[in-house]
Amino acid sequence: MSNYVSVTGGGYDFYECTSAMQKCIRRGLEEQAMFWAIELETRFHDYLWKRLQIISIEDIGIGDPQVVLYVAEMRKLYQELRKDFEKRGARSLRMALSNAILAMCRATKSRIGDEFGIVMYGRHEDGLHPEIPDFALDQHTKRGKEMGRGPEHFFSEGIKLKHASSIEDPYFNESVEIIMARKKKKPRQESLLEDS
Repeated sequence: MSNYVSVTGGGYDFYECTSAMQKCIRRGLEEQAMFWAIELETRFHDYLWKRLQIISIEDIGIGDPQVVLYVAEMRKLYQELRKDFEKRGARSLRMALSNAILAMCRATKSRIGDEFGIVMYGRHEDGLHPEIPDFALDQHTKRGKEMGRGPEHFFSEGIKLKHASSIEDPYFNESVEIIMARKKKKPRQESLLEDS
């Protein structure tokens, strides 16, 4: 953290104001969060929106992914409206900010994305070096081809889904038949990236 202390329009320490806003969003304290957001907006509107975007992925994330996207859209809208500030006035800007703050305070929150990243990047930096899993060695890889793995292996192992949607797929069987028939008719060299 820099030794240089910035202050908001109301005389608050910039870092303390930022911290207060984030902690209030975490606790769902919407009126307090909005106060600190407005205070940051007085001199640091670009930073405010950057910080809100970070908070949305740090403290909400997969808890409510729609809110993460919503905050990104409100940020874009705010930036667009700011270009036309003289014509539209402050009210439109305020609506973008107030809706973002309300959505974030009321969102279902999860910090798992932040903590998952810390753990996995930490393991990587500490030298984690796993083997490529056997199920990944299919017809789209050199080793998979050397093992004689073709479409049968791909359709039995390569396309397995965990947390699959309950949406019915009426095309699966026909797609397998088409691919298998074409493979028999016209063998060809495949790109490593194709259908992977």
